[in-house]
Amino acid sequence: MNRHHIVGLWEFEGDLYSEKLGLSVPLRTNFKRHHRHIKTGLDLRASIRAGAFAWPGRYDIGFITDDGGLLCHGCVKAELYNITHSIRNECSDGWRVIGSDVIHEHDNCSHCNKSLGLEEEE
Repeated sequence: MNRHHIVGLWEFEGDLYSEKLGLSVPLRTNFKRHHRHIKTGLDLRASIRAGAFAWPGRYDIGFITDDGGLLCHGCVKAELYNITHSIRNECSDGWRVIGSDVIHEHDNCSHCNKSLGLEEEE
């Protein structure tokens, strides 16, 4: 049960609540949660708000594109316009994010080459 108080608003289990309405009716559903399957721009934005790491363990979250590429959290935020355009119009241009997942093994972002996942031991 994770609650965070933000200027008169509460986030609880991925939904957003107002102090005035209480926890009975969400002000906004699907506000902040990681989505394994991303079908809409709302799912993508909720996954971005949920952060770059999984909890517990602080594992990196990677975003998978329709052509099999992997994008880091920073690149998804930076290229949000291109990605939401591709999701909305179902483009196969390498920007359409179709899901997100925890990166358990070492991999690199297809856009910026940032190292994701576990570091390789030497």
